[in-house]
Amino acid sequence: MSCLSTLLFLRLCLCSCRFIGVLKLVSAIFKQGCAHKLVPKCFNWGWATTICIFILSVLSFLYPAFCFSQEVRPNFTIKYLFGIDARVSGAPLEGVSKLFIDNKNNELYALDDANQRVVITDLNGTFLYHFTYTDAGVKSMPVGIAAADDGLLYIAEQKRIVITTYRGIYKKDMGLSSIPDADKMSIQSMAMEGDKIYLGDSVNGRVILMDR
Repeated sequence: MSCLSTLLFLRLCLCSCRFIGVLKLVSAIFKQGCAHKLVPKCFNWGWATTICIFILSVLSFLYPAFCFSQEVRPNFTIKYLFGIDARVSGAPLEGVSKLFIDNKNNELYALDDANQRVVITDLNGTFLYHFTYTDAGVKSMPVGIAAADDGLLYIAEQKRIVITTYRGIYKKDMGLSSIPDADKMSIQSMAMEGDKIYLGDSVNGRVILMDR
């Protein structure tokens, strides 16, 4: 069951409980007053409640807004905070193609393609350092970057993945020969979770999972 379906179900239960309460209140008023004489003795409040709940159920799925009010919708606004240009590095960012956030070290990695470099700042935008694609052994335009827990950086090109030190000094290429049809693949994206590396292969229409 999706999150929306779960919320709809909970909202429906709430609507039903409220409706049952109203029915019981009306029933009590009718029984205590003379108005109950207007209701036939054969009238069954249990069946009436069941029918009403069924109608609410149908309406909630045909028209979600019927039981999905603003009470369960997040009310938030997105506002501008600040911009990062890394001008103190000697040149402003230009043509940033990919970003990676290192939550462990609270750092932001930006692939600055126009300046052929990787720029690292903290999450508040303070410039820390940068290194060139040449220093990192990158030979073609990179399509992704990620930082491992041990501090090594993985920079992906379409046909290879470069492993560098934290400061961007080339160490080696990551072995990709074990991947089926590795010679035909074209890496378009990369993500890392722990020791797992995910590669988006556009040519073969797949996501490749590797364990480093």
